[in-house]
Amino acid sequence: MNVSPLDNIEHAYLRHAYGPDPLAFWGGYTTGLLAKEVGLPELTGILTARKTPVELKDQVWSSIVRQARVNPREWGVVAAGISIRALRKAVKRASYHAPNIDIQDDLESAAISAFLESINTVDTTKPQICARLCQDAYVSARQYALDLKQYQETLCSGVFESHPPPDQAKHVDLVLVAAVAEGIITQLQADLILETRLEKYSLRESSGQHSIAYHKAKEERRIAECGLYEWITGHASEKHEVTR
Repeated sequence: MNVSPLDNIEHAYLRHAYGPDPLAFWGGYTTGLLAKEVGLPELTGILTARKTPVELKDQVWSSIVRQARVNPREWGVVAAGISIRALRKAVKRASYHAPNIDIQDDLESAAISAFLESINTVDTTKPQICARLCQDAYVSARQYALDLKQYQETLCSGVFESHPPPDQAKHVDLVLVAAVAEGIITQLQADLILETRLEKYSLRESSGQHSIAYHKAKEERRIAECGLYEWITGHASEKHEVTR
């Protein structure tokens, strides 16, 4: 059973909320809660309830952000876990920009990464803290979807402005072979693209087959796709050598 990145976040949040050593929020950080420990389930209920004043939500979120900046492995996960429904909606919206492409895990990873990175920069003096964090997550996931759609359209178009290949090389498989031969990408990178973009393997399955970590596989594929795009379109072609 494949467990998605957002599923992992939700499971981690639940461990922090209901595990043997659960985290708690100190209500004294706000003016609207009592000065006592508030369990994560109760805190989540407060933050997701429509009746909770926006001012109180922002006070709580401001405190969560401060704690997440100090302890991201716990409170960063808690912040994402509290926002899990909004993050799922953000990923679903982003997926509309790349229809018929199975990139759910990648979109979720992009959304989570942007959410956690934004914790370090979000202005907590402005209202709607959580909404702005989730918007950053959506923008990142949407851009990933748009970039991938553009990449696939370019890869399959047969337009090779800077490196005119023989006619048979317009087939995507042969494009990858040619790219490896010219040193544009490595064989591993070509395999990852072929398996996850053109076949039906998930990135997790493909990374397992090649005995590399998921995040390493994701980075290798990203580097390769940037290099291929530049090679195919002729944009910055002199700079597309793969960085090792």
